[in-house]
Amino acid sequence: VQQEQKNAENWRLETDLSRRDMHGNGVLTSPFSQGRVDYFVKPQLVGVIHGITLTNGIELQSDNYHLNTLFSNTTDTQQEYSMFGLANFPVSSRVSFQAGLRGAQQNNQLSVLTTTHSLNRAIASTVGITAKITSAMEAYLRRAESYRFPKADENADAPPGVNGLKTQRGVSYETGIKFLYKKLASDFSLYQLNLRDEITFDPLQTPQNPFGVNTNFDRTVRRGFSVTEKLPVTHRVTIGGRYGYVNARFQQGIYAGNRIPLVAENIISANIDYAFKEHWQLYGEALYTGNEYADSDNTNIAGKMGGYTLYNGSVNYTYEHFTASLRVNNIFNKDYFIYTVYQPSLAAQFFYPAEGRNFSLNVKYEFA
Repeated sequence: VQQEQKNAENWRLETDLSRRDMHGNGVLTSPFSQGRVDYFVKPQLVGVIHGITLTNGIELQSDNYHLNTLFSNTTDTQQEYSMFGLANFPVSSRVSFQAGLRGAQQNNQLSVLTTTHSLNRAIASTVGITAKITSAMEAYLRRAESYRFPKADENADAPPGVNGLKTQRGVSYETGIKFLYKKLASDFSLYQLNLRDEITFDPLQTPQNPFGVNTNFDRTVRRGFSVTEKLPVTHRVTIGGRYGYVNARFQQGIYAGNRIPLVAENIISANIDYAFKEHWQLYGEALYTGNEYADSDNTNIAGKMGGYTLYNGSVNYTYEHFTASLRVNNIFNKDYFIYTVYQPSLAAQFFYPAEGRNFSLNVKYEFA
């Protein structure tokens, strides 16, 4: 649920509220059951004081997970609290400065054979500057810290003897240029992301861990760039595209210099919007995902998995505050593998096929 309310002339209150439930049963060597209930609320206040745009708010989240197997019954309960603030200062008519800070705490209670408690804290800052070079061109430079607490299900599947995973922390450096030439909108960005204790899943199965385990990587780094284009061809038709390249490598540890598995170097997309009638719109896209190494192939010895292209589309209807969208994914029912695992002890790869053609219907109504 999303809610927006104007409290004063220059202020508005935005609130996100959600509850998610997941329950399932399955068999992986032996029967198991799992469930998860997640509550999330995020109120934030946005306004302007003396030309400075301020965004301040809090996030509250409760995450409860359980996994029952023949080996053990595991439960993990988490509460997460965070506060954040972001300010945009206009230095001149052409230059603005951004600064933000976020602080968070996570309380974790993990029960397997015994109950253990852990506490995670994190602080992240962001600073940036935006300059309007011409009326049609804008450049930016940004440094942003980030963090990610382990989720309840990730902690529940941590390696034996590990009392909770470490908090993932990162810092990114990004610069780019945006410009509008006649009707063509372009965006070019160049970035580097350094991560410490990146949270990842190790799918290798053992008798003690038939589901695999979640763990922390040594330091990793991602360097890349992206180019995005959008062009209205007519008043009814708009075309767009994006190319993204990333070089994702282990920075430390025994795998230093190797590519990180499951990260494609190249991603290319092209799309078209066609407003064929009042309130109605057709959308189509082609999405290419480049080659990548299989999960657990941290040594990069099993060879790259080839890339693939998918075609998706949707028909959308919008009337006042009502929106409905019928989407078709994998229109041509292409066979491909959504996930691949390398088993070093067997020197073999295991493939998990993706779903074929599938449909989804989304309906949204915004209350005035």
